[in-house]
This record gives sequence, C-alpha cells and structure tokens, in this order.
Amino acid sequence: MEKEQIHKALVRLGEILRDRRVTGEVDIFGGAAIVMGFDFRRATQDVDSLVTMGHGEVMQAAQEGGKELDLPPNWLNEQATIYFSKHSTPERVLQVTELARKLHAPSQS
Repeated sequence: MEKEQIHKALVRLGEILRDRRVTGEVDIFGGAAIVMGFDFRRATQDVDSLVTMGHGEVMQAAQEGGKELDLPPNWLNEQATIYFSKHSTPERVLQVTELARKLHAPSQS
C-alpha cells in the first residue's frame, strides 16, 4: 500500500465510523507509519495497528471500507502487536521506528 492508498483507506474508515456515530482510536506503527510520516519508504504490505477504542466496530468498518476500496481483508491488522511489551507506548514505538529509519537510510556522505 502506498501513502495515498493508506490515506484513502483511513479516511474511509473514519467516515464509516462517523456515520455510525462510533468513536474509534487506532494507533498506526511499523511500515505504514514510516510511509505516512517519512520520505524513507514508498509502500508497505499492510497497516500495522493497535485499536485502543471501539475495537469491534473499527475492525468491522475496516473490512467494509477495505472491500469498497478493493483492499485485502487484512489491510488493517493487529498481528504485529504480539511484539509489544506491556511497556510499549505510541511514543516508544515511534522512537524505535525513527531509529530503524536512521539505521537503514542511505548515508549522506
């Protein structure tokens, strides 16, 4: 998924939730966070996430929006959360993501 496709999918997810008057909260990390936040990577396979509010409704809306946009069923998934510790926070995940970007960025010599 490229930046524009991720953006469209997240906007559609928000629209579906708004129309249903559901509040959801989704933390995005991994490759999708890099694609959306940095000019380091062009695409990712999926959107690694942690749904912290409205889980069932968010995942159902993601399935529906994904079908509308012809995305794979697991475009928004929480599979990578098994690697989180109980001490993981969005700030810590962002720090690790930024460190990985710096380690793999081409040198500026």
